[in-house]
Amino acid sequence: MKRITCKVWNNPTDQVITHVGVEGEGTRSMVGVWDRIKAEESFYVLANGQRVAVLAKARGGKKYLTTNRDGFVPNNLDALPSCIV
Repeated sequence: MKRITCKVWNNPTDQVITHVGVEGEGTRSMVGVWDRIKAEESFYVLANGQRVAVLAKARGGKKYLTTNRDGFVPNNLDALPSCIV
């Protein structure tokens, strides 16, 4: 299980995540991580000290990452800090 630690938005106003920081791997494309999740690899974020699973979803032909509902922010990925690239 790999931890996602940060995100990169294409434009903060659109809030579309294009890349994520994977602990021990550096910055990876969102689509690459999406493909890895679909291939049965697991990713998580830490939210309030707990692991929350990252899910690979698609809507209208567009791939995106989200997290399991945990009673906190709607998508814990949005709450991650920006990656330093």
